[in-house]
Formats: sequence, structure tokens, C-alpha cells
Amino acid sequence: MPSTSEILKKTSTRKLPVGHERFITQVVRLLPCLEKAANASDPALALYQTPARQWLFHIQALCRIYRKVQDKKPFKAIGETVKALEDQLGSVDYWDGWCKDAAARKEFPAIVLATIQKHRAAELVKLKQLTDRDAWLADDFKRVRSILAELDKVDWRKPEKDRKKVAEFLAGELDEIDTEYRDGEFDFHELEDGVHEFRRQLRWISIYAQCLEGLVQVKPVAKPEKRFQFYLTDAVLKSRFNVLPAPKSEVAPIFFAAPHFYALSWLIFELGIIKDDGQKTEAMLAAANEAGWSRATAATKRLAALVPDSTRTLDSIPEAVASVSNAFVVDNLVLRRLRDDILNS
Repeated sequence: MPSTSEILKKTSTRKLPVGHERFITQVVRLLPCLEKAANASDPALALYQTPARQWLFHIQALCRIYRKVQDKKPFKAIGETVKALEDQLGSVDYWDGWCKDAAARKEFPAIVLATIQKHRAAELVKLKQLTDRDAWLADDFKRVRSILAELDKVDWRKPEKDRKKVAEFLAGELDEIDTEYRDGEFDFHELEDGVHEFRRQLRWISIYAQCLEGLVQVKPVAKPEKRFQFYLTDAVLKSRFNVLPAPKSEVAPIFFAAPHFYALSWLIFELGIIKDDGQKTEAMLAAANEAGWSRATAATKRLAALVPDSTRTLDSIPEAVASVSNAFVVDNLVLRRLRDDILNS
């Protein structure tokens, strides 16, 4: 029986339908991460230290697209399995980020740092358990082999039909986010279910553009409208997330006007900064309470010791998020403009 690596190599070197090829491109990038982890003394930590999460995000994004434009069953199942691994890597990353932040500060309470490190260790144990359960590393990467087998069974669409269906999907996603925002579905007083959920939905649009491997392109605009100059910062213009894969020759690309796509990138970045401020405050105070550190100390003093560089209080976050989000969605109609870009491509 050929190895998983041999099966993948053979698959990647033959002519594939465009949808199939997009998945295989991401799996080709993922497998070396799994191989590195499988050969390490601490597989969970080694996997976390690879870029596996990025490629899992891309596979998950493709599953979100193709379960609606192709066949629901195989892509729903693949997507759920991939999401479970990506989510667990995210849980490790959450605590690892706070560990690194805390360890870099000399005055950070050792007892609180130990609590944060305990959480990181627990999430790594869960990651090991998940990779064992779902056979991501075992039995010659059995999970990858099963995904390849499922992809081989799909009756993939021809390029023009694929493009039409994907464009309809993207336009529908943008419309749905726009409608949910205007209907007040996102409560920005809730950090996870409000701020993070709104950002997560916007971020999927950016990830879709990346994982479609050239189908989506950014169209330069010589003279952007004045209202969009605000979004065109150096950080946005130089962001690696705004460099999309080169277009393929099979079909005409789907174009986003550059100012609209860059505005999306700006808001994702800005909401990330605000969200991180809030998450840091919540995480550090929760760890302090769990560790029993300075229970008698005034909350404001405790916060200053734990999060000295926080630029916002938890109470100020809803207003800050609403301000930039209203300008983006309501005043500048960016989601609707992105949808129209697709429909006019």
C-alpha cells in the first residue's frame, strides 16, 4: 500500500478540477507540519510550533465554501474534523500568548504566571489527545489519507460553473454579515459572542480570498474615494494577508476593488487590537483570581500590575468597536460595495 505522502504526491502531480486542486494545495502544505510533529519527542508542542493552523484554516474555509456550492455531506464532515484541530491549536495559542507576554515582564507575579502556564500545559495535553483520537499523526497520517479519499469521490464542477457558484457564495456571505450587523445581531458588550464573532465573520472573507488560490484578486483603483483614504495605512498596504495568490488561466478572476478589500483588512486588524485588549484583561484577572493573588488589593491596582500596557478598559470596548464598525458597515457601505464588486466582476 502506498504511503500517505506518496498518495498525496501522486494526486498533486495530476491534472485536477479547480476545486479539488485548491484542497490538495492546502493539504500539501499541511502534511510537512504533521510529519515534523510525528517525529518529535513532544508531538503536540511540535505541531503547535509549525504553521499548521494557517493551512487548517484554509482547508476549513474551503469546506465552508464547498459544502454550500458542491456536496454538503463530505465537506461538512471534513470541515468539522479540521475545525476541531484548529480550535485546539487556537486554545494552546491563547494561553501561550499570555505566557510569553507575562514572562517578558519582570514585575509580573510569579504565582499568576504559573497559573497561566498550567493552562497552557493542559491545552497541550488536550491537543495530544485530539491528534491521537482523530489519527492526525498515527498510522501514517490516517486522517489525511481519509480526507484525500473523500476528495477523490467528489463530482467536481467545471471551472466556469465553479466560479459562478463561488461568486454567489461570497456575495451571499457578505450580504448575510451586512444584514446581521444592521439587525443588531452582534452585541459588542459581549467580547466573545459579539466583538470576536463579528471579527471572525469578516476574517472569513479574507481567508476565502486566500484559499481560493487565485480566483479572487484585488483590482487597483487609481483615485480611491476620499472616505477610503483613512483605511489605506502602510500596515494595511504592506500586509501579507493582502497579497493574494496569482490567478489561474482557466477562468476570469473575481475582483474586489482595492480600497474596499483594504478597508476590510483594516477593520479586521483594528478589531483584533481591541479584542486582544479585552481578552488580556479578562485572562489576566481570571488567572489572578484562580491563583489567589492579591485578593485584598484594589481591582484597579491589580489590573495595572497585570496589564500595564492595556490601552482600553473593558467598559470602553463596546463604544470603540461600534464606532469603527458603524463607519465601515453603515456610513461607507463597505460590505455592500464588496458584494457589488463580485457581482460586477
